[in-house]
Amino acid sequence: MIRPSPLLRAFSPVLPMLRAMHAADMRFLVAGARAGILHGHRRRTLDFDFCVAPDVDALDLLLDLLDAHGFRSLDVLDAEQFSQGVNARFAGAVHLDFLVHPAGFEFAAAWSRHETVEIGGVPVHFVGLEDLLAMKRAAGRAKDLGDIEALEELRRVAKLPRGRRSRAAGSR
Repeated sequence: MIRPSPLLRAFSPVLPMLRAMHAADMRFLVAGARAGILHGHRRRTLDFDFCVAPDVDALDLLLDLLDAHGFRSLDVLDAEQFSQGVNARFAGAVHLDFLVHPAGFEFAAAWSRHETVEIGGVPVHFVGLEDLLAMKRAAGRAKDLGDIEALEELRRVAKLPRGRRSRAAGSR
């Protein structure tokens, strides 16, 4: 029996929404713990974090797409408020958080370094590792500090020569 990839399992609840965002040519980046999966670190989380550009027209379209897919806003906002940096939370089958101006992050620069992975036939854009680490450092919460430690260890182990890699991974 073939098991679905960790990314497909993690993203299956939001694939219809991601498909709609992709079809609308929206620029978005997966961030937070879900982006950690791409970089090799899995941690339980209850929501999906996305960074979006502060473009009022695109955010207005995003609000329409969220509504069409059954997500209701947990914050009172319109696209103009949203573009000014109000982080927006939405509830539906799962919780979605959209971040416009998160600490330690600039969308255009991060977009130029993003990584794209096809999940269930949908191109999904992720923040690169360095941007993810910068965001987590800026957030500074205990769970983010734990993520930083794990992601940096994975990066360190990946840089080891092949023969030393297995010993380092087995010494934990």
